[in-house]
Amino acid sequence: MYTLGQLGFEQFIFIGAASFVIGFAVSFLIDRLILKPLLDDRVAGIALSCVLTFVLIMGSAAVYLTKTSPIPGPIIIPPVQFAVALVASLMAVGIIRNIIFSHRYAYGGDEVVFDSQETEDWDNRNRRRNYFVRHWIGNLPLPLSYWVNGFVASMALVAIANWIAYRISRGWGSLQALAIVLLVFLCLSLVIWIWSAVGIWRSAYWQPRRGGSAGWGIVARVMTVIAALAGLAQTGNVTLQVNELRQLASGHDPIGAYAEMSVSADGQSILVRGPLSLGAAERFADLLQANPQVTSAILTSTGGRILEAGRMASEVKRAGLATRVDDFCMSACVSVLLAGNDRSAPNLAKIGFHQPSFPGLSGSELSSAIERMRSDYLEAGVDPVFVSTALATPADDMWFPSADEMIAAGVLTGSEAIVVGRSARGMGHASVAPEESLTEKRIKADLQLAATQINAQAPRKVDEVTTLQRATASGLTLTRFLVVDLDHINIKTAERLVERAARRDMCREPAVAAGLRDGVRLAFSYDNKSGRHLFDFVISSCDDIAE
Repeated sequence: MYTLGQLGFEQFIFIGAASFVIGFAVSFLIDRLILKPLLDDRVAGIALSCVLTFVLIMGSAAVYLTKTSPIPGPIIIPPVQFAVALVASLMAVGIIRNIIFSHRYAYGGDEVVFDSQETEDWDNRNRRRNYFVRHWIGNLPLPLSYWVNGFVASMALVAIANWIAYRISRGWGSLQALAIVLLVFLCLSLVIWIWSAVGIWRSAYWQPRRGGSAGWGIVARVMTVIAALAGLAQTGNVTLQVNELRQLASGHDPIGAYAEMSVSADGQSILVRGPLSLGAAERFADLLQANPQVTSAILTSTGGRILEAGRMASEVKRAGLATRVDDFCMSACVSVLLAGNDRSAPNLAKIGFHQPSFPGLSGSELSSAIERMRSDYLEAGVDPVFVSTALATPADDMWFPSADEMIAAGVLTGSEAIVVGRSARGMGHASVAPEESLTEKRIKADLQLAATQINAQAPRKVDEVTTLQRATASGLTLTRFLVVDLDHINIKTAERLVERAARRDMCREPAVAAGLRDGVRLAFSYDNKSGRHLFDFVISSCDDIAE
């Protein structure tokens, strides 16, 4: 199931106006042709007709979007602005139709006259029944039904669910347990809302028959209809959440199995490579407990679940570990990186930031999640301006700041925040060199590929007198072998001029310059056309390039 994109303001107003006109006509016809013969209670008929109209219009829009979509398969539901505009319009329709009904009733319409004795007998028959049953049938006073069984009961359920979720997020239970709690909460919310709404509706029906104000009864029913329509507007988000929570509750994470984790050959580091999905934090904690000598966590992850990452971060803090990005660390992985007392990364490592996300997350829930993440980032000592930029990036995008930006902002710290080659400084154990990082492996593979591509095109003219013959890659060094078609040259002058030109050309390429900062060496070997070796030079830095 997919949600269509956002609507503009003009589209929102147009849909609202059209929904009011269509909704008034459709709800009136449903009420008169279908509900009036079935229900004597006209307020009930008006409210139910508005709810059925919402379902009919939303369902029709979803069917139309799905059938006309160029993407076959998934059901496409209208955007939330469409649902909000429809809800607002049908709320207005319901209020206006209730005002019309009240006016007709006040001036002697064709409604049934109340029988006070019948009402009193009905109340007396049900007064000794179970409290929950009395609410359900409308035997309780309207203020009690509306404020206690409606408002207070809902708030109490939300408070209990939030407390349990908070305790789980702080280590009481697992992500799977949290998913189960939230599913139970959603089911209980639906049951309690139906129980309270039906009871309020029926109590409002008996309100004027007991001598109370008919107006308050109508207000209670209108508010119940508004709550129902608002709930229906969230059905798309809730469906997405239920589907995700259902899989997590069953022990299956839709984003896949959690990261591969192992202890490095020197026993000093835990290697984390893969998503931080369901079970990742437990596996990390078990490894750390079994290997108390570990001093660092080396990360390569595209991210995952915020709860799992948060618990891994707590373990990193508790053990006082240093953290290092091995190749890339994105989204929730950044929380684990920032938990380190000393944080480092290769220059070419990709560290990505964006807002937290979860299927069906509401605006208020997203804002709350963003503020929690902001608090964690600031607590780690990251610059507030940097944090604001990172959390302004939408969840469907990714911001990759430069190494210099992350060092300046405090994301990367330590004596060597940017690790070049195989230096171990900044990892908490300078005397032991770590295993070769994934970044180093990737760079070596890239250099081997570059040499292969050069050789596939060789020999190739570089200029009028120079020919590129071949290339080799060894470790982090790429060597080019060139031949100069001249017999008599001033070798020292030529070497100085050629090296300067080569350094200028190489360092103009951002990827090459970044590779040099990460330890790549570009070697050049020149011979003349007779096979006599002329000179060699190596480019390992762009720091002293003259502008």
